[in-house]
Amino acid sequence: MKPPTAGYYRLPSQVSHIAEAISQIPVKSYLVGGVLRDSILGTPNPDVDIAVVASAMDVAKKVANIMNGKSFQLDKSRNICRVLANVLGNEIQIDIASAQNGISSDIAKRDFTINSLALDVNHVDFNFGIPQFEISKIIDEHRGIEDLLNSSLRITSDQVFKEDPLRLLRGARLTAQYDLNIDDFTETQIKKSSFLISKVSSERIRDEFLKLLSLQKS
Repeated sequence: MKPPTAGYYRLPSQVSHIAEAISQIPVKSYLVGGVLRDSILGTPNPDVDIAVVASAMDVAKKVANIMNGKSFQLDKSRNICRVLANVLGNEIQIDIASAQNGISSDIAKRDFTINSLALDVNHVDFNFGIPQFEISKIIDEHRGIEDLLNSSLRITSDQVFKEDPLRLLRGARLTAQYDLNIDDFTETQIKKSSFLISKVSSERIRDEFLKLLSLQKS
């Protein structure tokens, strides 16, 4: 199935508050990953990931200040920070990552093509206050939308599992969650890289298994 070239897709309501806060900071910012994937599928996703062409910590502190929330470093090695805020009684969580080398470099390092989508925050539109985006504005350099519509799980490169072996388990979870088919190249890389899972901390493995188990309860 070919990806659509036109049409609007609704974003979670909290994106309105996030976009408003980000607009007050002079930095290039992008919605990335799961929030776009799930909007295209029409699946609720309360988590919002932002990539900024700047220091993630600096932007996170400014966003937290604007939203009267708090920020902290989530992953020092990958320069990812988290902002927690309460807006009109709603808890909002934003993960902000640094994309110092540009958005193309950032999405190329992501795990699967369906998670390698990006949207300039300035391209978020509002329809009676509801945030949405035009599908043609999506940055999709790895054919992620096509894979999503074809229910295909495909890695962005052959280095994906070497860079983070936890992605082996994440791939299994995404396959179950979205009823995906693993493409041949990805399946080959999973088999070749399976031994790497021993390098992942027990805490991270536990967290991923809990996410997988939660799917069976929903």
